[in-house]
Amino acid sequence: MLATGETIYVPGQGDFPVIDATNGIACVDPRTPLAIPNIGPFLYTPYPGMGEVRAPGASFGDVMALVTAYPELAVEQAVPLVFAWEMSFEEDRFFACHGDTHAGPICGCGHVYNSSSGDHDEEYGISASSVRQITSDALSLNGDPEHGIPMIRSLLAGGHVNEFGVLIVDSKDKTVVPYADGKRFFRYDGHRHRQRLLRLAAYATAKAAAAGLLPVPTNTIFEAKRLRKVAAQQCAATLGSVAAGLPMYRLNMMHGRREVRHVGYVEPVAA
Repeated sequence: MLATGETIYVPGQGDFPVIDATNGIACVDPRTPLAIPNIGPFLYTPYPGMGEVRAPGASFGDVMALVTAYPELAVEQAVPLVFAWEMSFEEDRFFACHGDTHAGPICGCGHVYNSSSGDHDEEYGISASSVRQITSDALSLNGDPEHGIPMIRSLLAGGHVNEFGVLIVDSKDKTVVPYADGKRFFRYDGHRHRQRLLRLAAYATAKAAAAGLLPVPTNTIFEAKRLRKVAAQQCAATLGSVAAGLPMYRLNMMHGRREVRHVGYVEPVAA
């Protein structure tokens, strides 16, 4: 069985420390968090540890996938749904997003920035104007007592340093620190993100149906597959923009395994 404190070796890259999975979500971006003063509507705070589910765009990415999978949902309906879902958990949970501006003037997240540029609407399956509205609506809800949102947890600050690859981690309760031998890697927690989308699909479709926005869901697994398909498409689009050509490694850590496979290279998105 894999234990916290052990390492898992990726051939040609190094040993990655195994850590416990924790609640919440963060982006695939591996930058070290920095605590900086509050600016505008964002409250900048460092996130605790590195065990959160890592997926492109964090909570922003969930809204993007939801709006794309369910075009009947308007952005102004989908954003509060994801906010409310995050805040429905008893543990410390936040609507998570980037808060610096290294990738754009509004949100320093490559997932948001690339999908809102207007150059990749087809690859993401969502219009740039919808992504920009998600950003605007999320900011407007920050601190809104009507929705019970005390703050947006903004994850990262500082600029990019070249990453050396992408780690796709499948595990229920473990993940890895995406640093080895002085090199940084993007990390995508595949299994845990798919489970997160299963729970989000069940919550969002039930709440939307109760409000008359969607038909009553009859199969949660079907709804999850619908959401997962879109999220996978959007994940590939972002990695194709920020990690094009980098090697990808799948780390199967399910049930104590330590299987590592090189699964190819990130395909670039069309210019």
